[in-house]
Amino acid sequence: GGGRCGKMAAACARGGHERANGSSPPLPPPPPQQQQQQLQQQQPVSQLIRPSVSELSREVRTNILCTVTGCGKVLPNPPALGMHLVKSHRVQDCSINPTVRKDLKSSVQKLYCCPIEGCPRGPNRPFSQFALVKQHFMKIHAEKKHKCDKCNHSYGTEWDLKRHADDCGRIFQCTCGCPYASRPALLSHIYRTGHEIPAEHR
Repeated sequence: GGGRCGKMAAACARGGHERANGSSPPLPPPPPQQQQQQLQQQQPVSQLIRPSVSELSREVRTNILCTVTGCGKVLPNPPALGMHLVKSHRVQDCSINPTVRKDLKSSVQKLYCCPIEGCPRGPNRPFSQFALVKQHFMKIHAEKKHKCDKCNHSYGTEWDLKRHADDCGRIFQCTCGCPYASRPALLSHIYRTGHEIPAEHR
């Protein structure tokens, strides 16, 4: 037993020695300056933008028809259409095509933070798009001057009130039995759980 182990150990050592002789010597590490350049290339440069309250308060609405045949839903802007396509129709990566996404990665990444002092979505938790910080501002901080006649809930934009009014008083029930007060709330639940969209809410 011991003789066989000894032979195997010798063969392994010989094989290792042969391999070591046959392989090329390891490359020296790049000089510090080159290492720094490589590091800078790997990390995309980001620019933090704090839009003004007046910029965020401006209501821009460009009603867009859903691109899925037979849906017929009208969305207020491209980000809303993108969210609708992902949540309602399970379309992935609909907002940016791959070539544009590649260009965005190579350029300066713009980040947008909420201008309201003390808001959790300040410089430490910025948004990746202007449309998202605008949506956040209108929902959370804007004056809610658009009031529902049925339930007295108030909204920051006319669009949000209209969307609420269409669903006000209705119950949106999932196939699992969970009831929701709005279609977006139901769709959000379905998106999170993977449940099926009830036929009447498709």
